[in-house]
Amino acid sequence: MKIFVTRYVLTKGILVFEAEAAEGCENMVVVKGGAGRFRTYFHKPYWYTSLDEAIAHARKILEKKVSSLETSLMKFQSITNKSGWPRVKDESAN
Repeated sequence: MKIFVTRYVLTKGILVFEAEAAEGCENMVVVKGGAGRFRTYFHKPYWYTSLDEAIAHARKILEKKVSSLETSLMKFQSITNKSGWPRVKDESAN
């Protein structure tokens, strides 16, 4: 079956593979490696049989990452002054 993998969407995009259902696990598929490559297993929710579902999941991943980066940026900006240098916090008086 053709699957769309979103596991590495932030670094490689949505990957397309031919895969088979893994034995004994309905939420897992296996992609058999060719010439010297290893088998690769993917678990739900990181693979889909529909491109539309894969794109929807990729958007959720992207939105979560953007939110995380915005939070990190706000934290960084709170510890730096306007010139971009870290504030000096004198705690020697304690």
